[in-house]
Amino acid sequence: MAPSPLIMVYAPLAFAFLSLCLICGLFLVARAIKTRLYHIIYLSAYFLLTFIYFILSFITYIETTSLWWPRVAIYQVAGVTNLIFIQKVFFGKSRSPFKHIMMIVIVLAVFNFITAVVRDTFDGQFLDLVVGRVLLTIGGSTELVIITGWQSRVSFSEYKKYKGIKIEPHVRARYLLFGTSGILLMIFGVIDVPATIISLVVAYDYYIIETISIIIILVYSILNFLTWVMPSRFKKFLNRNHGAPENEADISEEEIMKQLQEAKDKNTGE
Repeated sequence: MAPSPLIMVYAPLAFAFLSLCLICGLFLVARAIKTRLYHIIYLSAYFLLTFIYFILSFITYIETTSLWWPRVAIYQVAGVTNLIFIQKVFFGKSRSPFKHIMMIVIVLAVFNFITAVVRDTFDGQFLDLVVGRVLLTIGGSTELVIITGWQSRVSFSEYKKYKGIKIEPHVRARYLLFGTSGILLMIFGVIDVPATIISLVVAYDYYIIETISIIIILVYSILNFLTWVMPSRFKKFLNRNHGAPENEADISEEEIMKQLQEAKDKNTGE
């Protein structure tokens, strides 16, 4: 079968997405070390594991091999690291539904891993193409929607909470951007299930949905790049109406993040 014409669109989008994942992952490692905000390591691990996951996916596609379980295992670990990051950043030591959500995610992770093994065992057969593919998509999408749904909910909640607090606008904007990126991944998770089922029933170019999906994920990566890397020009744009001097804003940002985290921990003990 000849390669789809959409590969010419899909390939550069995928390259841009992978580049942003790698940049965000490495930048956050450096930032965690510099600021000693080590909970950021969990988010950097999420981006780096996502980068590895898609690299393995491209390799198996090029070599036309079906080896699902390593990729799925990496995907599950990435989801868990993102979940831990959300807990540590937004709740600290305070109470949250983290344990309950983590239990659900772990159950789904085990289910997805078993389904991946089934796909590898029955490669090309009915259990692979129908049962394995559909169940793996449903399991992975459900896990994604749960994690990113919680991410969006707590992000928008924090964004509203700090509305009346005098902090630099770019600090508060991080919550809005992070929450919006979560909604995008929820959309990706929702459309992936019917797209997979339809592709098994109706013969159509699967690169259509793959291209749409990679566009959604690319926008998600751009939002996360702006959230956590935040180029200076973008930061200046967000702070354009803020009265503090520009150099003061650059110095105080990490201290502000620490103060917000300390405030959460203090409220827990009350």
